[in-house]
Amino acid sequence: MQDFEFLFSLSPWFILLCLLAGLAYAWLLYKPAGKTPWSGTINNILFAIRFTLVFTLALLLLGPYVKQLKRTFEEPVFVLAVDNSSSLSEIYDEEGLLQIRREVEQLKESLGEKTQVQVRSLSRELPVDSLNFTEKSTNLSQLLADVRNEYENRNLAGVILLSDGIYNRGTSPTYSPYGFPVYTVGLGDTIPQQDLNLKNLYYNKVAYQGNKFRIMAELEQTGFAGETAIVSVTRNGKTINSKRIALQENKSLYEEEFILEAEEEGLQHYVVSVGEKEKEFTLNNNSKHAYIEVIEGRQKILIVAATPHPDIKAIRSAIEKNRNYEVSLYIPGINTFEPEKYDLLILHQIPSGRQIPDFQNVLKSSNAHWYIVGRQTDIPRFNEQNPLLTISRRGEETDQVFPVFNSAFSLFTYEAEHISQLRKYPPVKVPFGTINLKGEASILLYQKVGNIETQRPLLVLQSQGEKKTAVMLGEGMWQWRLQEWAQAEQFTAFDDLVLKTVQLLSTKEDKRKFRVYPVSREVYDTEGVTFETEVYNQLYERIWGHKVNLTLTSEAGEQRNYSYVNTQSNPRFSISQLPQGIYKYTAGTVVEGETLTSGGEFTVNELQLESLSLTANFNLLRSLAEKSGGAFYQLNQINQLREDLQQREMKSTVYAEEDFLPVINLEWLFFVFLLLISSEWFIRKYNGSY
Repeated sequence: MQDFEFLFSLSPWFILLCLLAGLAYAWLLYKPAGKTPWSGTINNILFAIRFTLVFTLALLLLGPYVKQLKRTFEEPVFVLAVDNSSSLSEIYDEEGLLQIRREVEQLKESLGEKTQVQVRSLSRELPVDSLNFTEKSTNLSQLLADVRNEYENRNLAGVILLSDGIYNRGTSPTYSPYGFPVYTVGLGDTIPQQDLNLKNLYYNKVAYQGNKFRIMAELEQTGFAGETAIVSVTRNGKTINSKRIALQENKSLYEEEFILEAEEEGLQHYVVSVGEKEKEFTLNNNSKHAYIEVIEGRQKILIVAATPHPDIKAIRSAIEKNRNYEVSLYIPGINTFEPEKYDLLILHQIPSGRQIPDFQNVLKSSNAHWYIVGRQTDIPRFNEQNPLLTISRRGEETDQVFPVFNSAFSLFTYEAEHISQLRKYPPVKVPFGTINLKGEASILLYQKVGNIETQRPLLVLQSQGEKKTAVMLGEGMWQWRLQEWAQAEQFTAFDDLVLKTVQLLSTKEDKRKFRVYPVSREVYDTEGVTFETEVYNQLYERIWGHKVNLTLTSEAGEQRNYSYVNTQSNPRFSISQLPQGIYKYTAGTVVEGETLTSGGEFTVNELQLESLSLTANFNLLRSLAEKSGGAFYQLNQINQLREDLQQREMKSTVYAEEDFLPVINLEWLFFVFLLLISSEWFIRKYNGSY
């Protein structure tokens, strides 16, 4: 609906002047007493045309405009939100689910007489016959928040939520205000069903070959007191361990630990299950899967020192917090050197004045060296041996220096709170003299003498090439760890500094020209797996446009083949709808006539959130309805809900919009003037005048 009103920028009294101007102009040209070559009727027509033209042009000088008021009516909208999760398919049989669909359809039809109706599931809008009750998680708070955002500033009459009140993602829906009434319809059963439920498994995802590891199973029982349950662990279809649990009257939750041995290298699939009972409500929650990566061995680190020192204990304690590292110690006279390949040597005050037996073989046992300089360090030999820097020492003097973090350091990240803790560390002793870098290096810590921050390095790293080197120019790091414990009762900043330095030095560079790897090695069956593809030329520059053939092999030996081209705009390739299990993958491509391959493993876990709890939570639905201004109904009361909503007065929302349009901007006005002028000219010309 639209209303129009003509307004003027100047006073409407000026319209009289416009009328006089039009009459005067027309009178001068076509006064009745004058001699004309045409009849009086034609003269009157010309008089009227000239008057209209002049009057209208004069009127435009007053700045007239049209005030246009537009009114739009928006009908009220109801959203029928249905909990489409698989927990309902556990409670209801196919006939029960069909009944829910019929009730939703009838609600939609009855509400559609007075309002617009949108039907949606937990994640999207969909037709009623597409409700299949298979979604594997429930986030009621996100559902209502999406409705609120979608219908903001619109005429939303309310939401009808059909749900069992069980949510396993997000927060409780009762915590947030929504601005519209929520009418809740309770589905499911509030009486706990007789059931055995394997709720959780707790285990470390990495184990070392030959070691033992633990899997903790959490079992919940309802209605089987006085009976026994058998929990077993299987691998490759073979039972490798089992335990019998006596179920008690006043105890519902049980924890059982299984100690297993990591035998084969690679990703291993273990199934923990509880034996089914005759009267058990559902068997879908009787088993869970554990995927454990068994690796051949830890990275080996050797600490070499001339004599015992507190620094060694502090560094070793920090490294051993990470189970991926195995730390050995070699101090002549105390330990013996085991000749094998190490991933990193930590040389504490080595070389020193004390002779180290078989020292050259010790150095050759690793390509990564971390030197820690102290009072016992033989500086001339150290300058010859390390490729990173030289120290021009002045006598035997030392400096007491504090550590200062280099904000430009980029080889790894160091948390801001760790940097603030670093500033509180006590000083360490460094050789007094001049320090010269031999080549490119990254300075992690600078020296601070008193209150003066210098550009002299304290901790320097070089990670380019096959040989990696670090030099810590001071001894006394043990005091840093001790000080942090005294102030914060933790070792986080110190241990992080040591562990990241060790990780940088011990990690081997991957120089393959073709790499395909999953972004995440552990995904859920609802997510799919995404592969990242990297292809390099001889100069190790990344290149694009190569066809990649990818093959996935499941545990059962079933193969899936895929093909894609890696492009700069999209170097990733995603695969969805993979069943649960361990998958091996192989990828191949051709670069400059050479066939390159890459491979690995990943796991797909089944998302079983909906089987964890099947007891409906009507209290949550009542609370949600009460707080939002709605009402709670059970499924057998849905007719009452329809009647209550039919009696509710639902008004359309009226939106008014004002629009001001200057008359002079109207295009059709130009053609009106053109028509008047042309008509007057034609009539005069036709009757023998100009």
